[in-house]
Amino acid sequence: NTLFLGQAVAYPGTGMTNTLTEISKDKLIEMPVNEDMQMGISLGLALNGSVPISIYPTLLTQKI
Repeated sequence: NTLFLGQAVAYPGTGMTNTLTEISKDKLIEMPVNEDMQMGISLGLALNGSVPISIYPTLLTQKI
């Protein structure tokens, strides 16, 4: 019940998707650029028994 949430996790061609290639697509949740909302969703998932891994991309994780 592990889920990966973040910006640019579900679409190919970014630094994050290249590191998540072995993760099933149904465990990747694409989020908009709204870190507060992403953290709130992650907390809610954790309180309900899921294991959220919340990914916040930076310039270092972007494909240049």
